[in-house]
Amino acid sequence: MGPVGLLAALLVGACVGWLAWRRGGESPSLAVWSLRLGAVACLGVAAWGGSVRGPQARRARVLVVDRSRSVELGRGRTARLARAALADLGADDFAALVLSGREPVVGLDWRPVATARDRLRAALSQPLDPWGSDLGAALALAGELCARAPGTAEVLLLSDGRDTGGGARAAAAALGVPLHTLAPELPSPRGARLVRLDAPRRVAPGERARVRVVAEALGPGPLTVHLRCGAQNLPPLRREATAGQAVVATWHTPPLRGGAQRLHAWVVSPGDPAPEDDALDAEVLVGEARRVLRVGPPVGLGAEEVSLGALARRLEGTPPELLVLHDVPSARLASAAPALRRAVDAGMGLAVVGTKGIFGAGDAADSPLGELLPVTAGPGSERERPLFVAVVLDASGSMAGDAPSPYAQAVDAALPTALLRPEDRLGAVVFADRVREVFPLAPPTAGLRARLLEIEPGGATDVGAGLARALALLDVPQEAERRLILATDSEDPRPTRHEARLRERARALDGRRARALLVRVGPGPVDSLQTLAAFLRPHVEVEVRHAADAGPALEALTEGELLEGRAALRRGAFRALPTPAGRARRLPLPARIAAYAPTRIREEVGVGAELLARVDDDELGDPPLAVLGRWGGGRTLALPVPAAVAAPLLASLRDELLPAPSEVALAVERDGSLVRARVRAPTALPPGVRLRLAGEGTAPVEAPLLPVSPRRLRATLPAPTRRALRAALVDASGRVLASAGVPDAAHQELASPGVDVALLADLSEATGGRVLAAPPSPERPLPPPPQAEGRWFLAPPAALAALLLVLAESAAGAATLRRHPSTATRGVDGKAPAGR
Repeated sequence: MGPVGLLAALLVGACVGWLAWRRGGESPSLAVWSLRLGAVACLGVAAWGGSVRGPQARRARVLVVDRSRSVELGRGRTARLARAALADLGADDFAALVLSGREPVVGLDWRPVATARDRLRAALSQPLDPWGSDLGAALALAGELCARAPGTAEVLLLSDGRDTGGGARAAAAALGVPLHTLAPELPSPRGARLVRLDAPRRVAPGERARVRVVAEALGPGPLTVHLRCGAQNLPPLRREATAGQAVVATWHTPPLRGGAQRLHAWVVSPGDPAPEDDALDAEVLVGEARRVLRVGPPVGLGAEEVSLGALARRLEGTPPELLVLHDVPSARLASAAPALRRAVDAGMGLAVVGTKGIFGAGDAADSPLGELLPVTAGPGSERERPLFVAVVLDASGSMAGDAPSPYAQAVDAALPTALLRPEDRLGAVVFADRVREVFPLAPPTAGLRARLLEIEPGGATDVGAGLARALALLDVPQEAERRLILATDSEDPRPTRHEARLRERARALDGRRARALLVRVGPGPVDSLQTLAAFLRPHVEVEVRHAADAGPALEALTEGELLEGRAALRRGAFRALPTPAGRARRLPLPARIAAYAPTRIREEVGVGAELLARVDDDELGDPPLAVLGRWGGGRTLALPVPAAVAAPLLASLRDELLPAPSEVALAVERDGSLVRARVRAPTALPPGVRLRLAGEGTAPVEAPLLPVSPRRLRATLPAPTRRALRAALVDASGRVLASAGVPDAAHQELASPGVDVALLADLSEATGGRVLAAPPSPERPLPPPPQAEGRWFLAPPAALAALLLVLAESAAGAATLRRHPSTATRGVDGKAPAGR
């Protein structure tokens, strides 16, 4: 008998003895009988010795459901398994849901199991990027839920074990709770994927390039491998393949002539459910051609233009040798910044040109590219002027419409609150047939947008009156950069009616750094806007522009205008002063420049800033005009001047920005959590050559290369991150000999399809869990976690309650005797005792 049973037995014995002693012949009251019956009931419970589940025994299950592409075809079955996986839980248990994909998400936080069952279908349908299976991150997220579980925690993983992140085992070991695994039944895989596209980096003019494409069949059936060289499709290769078979196709291109030839390979197979891994691209340079990309307006060099949205993808593959950013807004580079940093570190040249964009954002050190540049934008806070902005919006009837109306879109697009600082000022004017000053020139507040949206568009259009009121807003004595932004979708029917007032307002702003941007939203003439602009010149600088819509197009114009103001763009006739380094390079500097964006040269070690030219501007201390720098293995150039000045300078410095030509071929690919590299060189490589891998948010890792032959080497090293990597082949001096992109681990999502039974078994074994063949059920529940053994035993509290009831009964009996003392003189038979 344990201590709990011994205590219960002692209490039961004490209560029974007391009741036996108290069974005298008195006539108990109803209250006394109630107490005795309660004591007897408690004694019965104590004798039964049962127990109930306490709070510590409540189960809290985290359901981790794999939603990646490798289980996409079995998604319906996986959803049914997920719903069945909660069937063995009791009404007082809890459940939570984690969805696993490229980035895991919490689909459902802790809920009572009944609520969780009701919400599970909707939670399983949440949007998720399925191209990748980072089970390690999903289990880490489940661990965070377990740390605040409302009961004894456990984890149930529904997955095929495909872990492209490579961190599942480590995450499972850190869980500290049982992890059970269940693999859904998946249909046979179908389709094919491209594994590799090999092509020479450079060939001589007229030479035919040998191109090798490797495809893998995911299921049995026919597949066709295609290759396009430039605009010409080469004969395809057709094969009948078995599951898992590698199909190798080799082509020799037609003779290549000059420039860069793009190669596009793709595989076609019936019923392929995942087109994401069906195509690869490469590029072959011909002769002395160099690969130069440009984002933004043309600025010489004959560079290939690429959109900002496609920049990251182009940099992840075979990077260009030089990238030119011309008037690109700094904030729009955030998504491409990691790939850009890796490419520059691996040897790509970078030139940043123009007076807007990065140099217009105030301080390039705070921009996504601040660390790459040899200069910091802005003349210094002690030199910068605040920015005063007046926004003028058309609220006439033509700006009304279905939500969101053109007027509402214009409010969101033209309000520049995110670009303003505390010392800046913002005012707002709306006009229709009359003018309303909604907000005076003051520090921007969060409520301005709501106040503007309260206005219902309607009425005629008087653009001139709104323009005049906005000019009056800017007529304040403080020193500042003044900007006026007007947006309308209509013509003013009588623009000359306010001529005198507009000319007077413009004269009041003469010499006070005032500039106006008049925007016609949508198609249509701008004659009235041009007339109004003429009334403001020459005292106010005016530009009339078209915006295709009142949303993104108007926002882009507004952003560009204010970024120029934020940079305190300097206008005038400034002399360009070459430094000795600039004179040695014979820079084609003009005698004078009409405008530039003030910058400051960076003095940090490692930037390698080399000043080539200055601007003769005593007010700002002759700031830099052209600065070369270095970041990692690449050269950088800052030219904060207009395109007309920058183009000849960029052309003369082009060769210094380009990496040295190399005939070394570097091929890199992932193999699980490893990265394998193959190097081929036309001549023997110098000693000390090593492979360097750089990824976002991790320190670079390096490994020596092992020779296979005098001109072929190999290297294998662990991937520092599951995200995209940039591999660089560097010599002992740090010079980059070759570089290549390594796609993120999600590229392996459909490699070797099927269930990874070994991984699932390892995860369960490491945590004391089980590998399940079927979902748990009330008949076959999951074993309780070890921490769930504690229960509330009823015997001790029931015996204690019985003792308390007996004591209460005794007290009630004593009270009865005090009220009726004569009852104490009777015996058991009701007669008086002898001797009385």
